[in-house]
Amino acid sequence: MSDTPRSPRPAFAGPTPVDKFRIGDYWLDHVAGSPFWYVCWNDPAIGDRRRLSLRTPDFAEAQRRLVRFIEGGGRDFERRGGDPLVRDVVLAYLDLPRKRESWASSWRTLLATLDAVAPSVTMSGFVGEVQKEMIRALHRRPMGPKSIANIMILLAAATRWAHAPNDRGQILSAHRYPVLCSVPDICAFLDVAEPGPRNWHPTRDEMAAALVALARDEPFRRLCVLMLLLACRTMAAATATRAQLDLRHGLYHVNPDGRRQTTKRRPVLPLPPRALAELAAWPEAEWVALSAPTIQGHFVTVRRRIGLPRLVSSAFRDYMATAMRHAHIDFGVPRVPAEEVEMWMGHRVSITPPAERLARRGLGGTIHERYGVFSPEYLATARLAVGTILDDLDRRTGGLLLPHAPALLPAPRPAAPLTLRQVPANQVFSPREMNCANHHPMDGFQGGESGEATQFQGENGGNRGHAGLVPASFRQARKPAFCTLDELWNILRAEAVADPV
Repeated sequence: MSDTPRSPRPAFAGPTPVDKFRIGDYWLDHVAGSPFWYVCWNDPAIGDRRRLSLRTPDFAEAQRRLVRFIEGGGRDFERRGGDPLVRDVVLAYLDLPRKRESWASSWRTLLATLDAVAPSVTMSGFVGEVQKEMIRALHRRPMGPKSIANIMILLAAATRWAHAPNDRGQILSAHRYPVLCSVPDICAFLDVAEPGPRNWHPTRDEMAAALVALARDEPFRRLCVLMLLLACRTMAAATATRAQLDLRHGLYHVNPDGRRQTTKRRPVLPLPPRALAELAAWPEAEWVALSAPTIQGHFVTVRRRIGLPRLVSSAFRDYMATAMRHAHIDFGVPRVPAEEVEMWMGHRVSITPPAERLARRGLGGTIHERYGVFSPEYLATARLAVGTILDDLDRRTGGLLLPHAPALLPAPRPAAPLTLRQVPANQVFSPREMNCANHHPMDGFQGGESGEATQFQGENGGNRGHAGLVPASFRQARKPAFCTLDELWNILRAEAVADPV
């Protein structure tokens, strides 16, 4: 036995892979900069260690996922990953629930392009040059940068999904390259100008012409009504059902029960009376039941027939956004606040600012607001504007838009520009003069019954009134029903100059 003293044992610097957790050839380990646990194994094919994130920082959960990973095939690349064809990855992604419907306008074009350009390219070979060749092929179809970007975004989503572990800890592909899918990058590669917004805002006459052409088919008439009434996206209207209609409270739930809200929010909207009556007359079955390709193809046919080449289904949503902002000018309704327009279109959750909502949450305010039904003032201004816009289109289409709604009243005659003229202080106007054909549309009620001789002679019923230090006559031939203080001050000043003390 040697008397040579042993060297001191080094301090424990952390668990080894065996100490952490190991099952056969696989063990758990950490990677610098990541809070997640990784499953690691030695791969003789590359002569190095490989690893795969388990997407959890919890050690006990990582152990359970490692067991499921091994039970699912481990490093059997035919099941767990390896290097599948890009086309097979796209097909597997489209087999997921609702993916083909979500990408209805893109997936066929993508598969055709892959068959033409990269039929045998695997995920490990799907490098930037192959992607650029696909972009060139799409541009030669011809397709614009935005349409090409939609195709490449689908491809990016499929490759990202294939590289992420599923519920059993397995992955479809061990390789993934970044996909060139942004519009600016595609434009830079093709050396073309970046396109502007595709949204198109038709005039009222153009929208009426489109409605007359589209409403010949009942499902498309209903589609148009829903897209205008709800200012919603096309597929939200195409999948609408009567179950979303609340006749008791006059509400429509754009997001049906059981559907998870996404970033493209679907709100609950109060319906105008005539629109509510129209929807109440529709059958219990599906209202539209049209697929995205059918809708797109019909719009192509109609826009060629009526000479509106920019007409697409999304133009209805753009039309309503513009019409709500201009309704106070076009129809004389109260101005719709920007917050209500955003809420109607699903771009905003509440009129209450986010900071105030957070404060209310701390005080239990948001819990209280969950009880009861919507208040009568909920989106009242937007509701009035939307009803007026639909009435205008219904009138322009000869009642074709809302045939089941109550009959419209005659359209009000446009108001003439308001003018002020000086009159003798002792002149009194007859009812016919006060309610002449070109009076302001709100002049019918001026503090008296309809048809009553209306005189506004100032304080004490005399010929003069005093506003501040300026004596003035308040009488005018055509006075607006509402005026601002500035307008009233200008009236007083004009009267004072014409009739000095």
